[in-house]
Amino acid sequence: MMGAIILANLVLGVALGYALHRSRFCFAGAFRDFILFRDGGLLKALIISLMISTITFALIQYIYLIGDTTVPGNFYPIGLYTIVGGILFGIGMVIAGGCVCSIFLRFGEGFKLFTFVLLGLILGSLVGTLNYPWWEMNFTWVEPVYLAEILSWPIAIGSQLVLLWGLYKIVNRQENNMGGL
Repeated sequence: MMGAIILANLVLGVALGYALHRSRFCFAGAFRDFILFRDGGLLKALIISLMISTITFALIQYIYLIGDTTVPGNFYPIGLYTIVGGILFGIGMVIAGGCVCSIFLRFGEGFKLFTFVLLGLILGSLVGTLNYPWWEMNFTWVEPVYLAEILSWPIAIGSQLVLLWGLYKIVNRQENNMGGL
């Protein structure tokens, strides 16, 4: 049984790796290409993947909810560490030349520079993991917000999908417009 699970994970990993490699998918590249070249292809793909993820995770969580078990997922509070971490992560993506996904792709393609980038990613993740409790304890602003509890499941999921669809339409319009945002 364990061998079948490992084999299934290996096949899935190879298939996803191949798809990511062939598509040249990159979160940083999606924004870069749209801002610099008005090419919204990757950004629209990212938005569609967020829409699919919204529906998929909602279904998974709802199945657990109706089964009267703990809903899976981690909900964290917002704080200064969220902003600082986001800024540092963004700067790191620019310096590294891509997002984590593309770092793994470039490393797998044999780019020697990305050996060091991958080591930096691992080291940064380790440092962040080790000092996260200090940031959370000293710089938390608000408690975690779970929109499905506040708004109801249909409204929370529907509003997120409407927001993502609106972003998709904006990207599509700006891509065709070739003008400024």
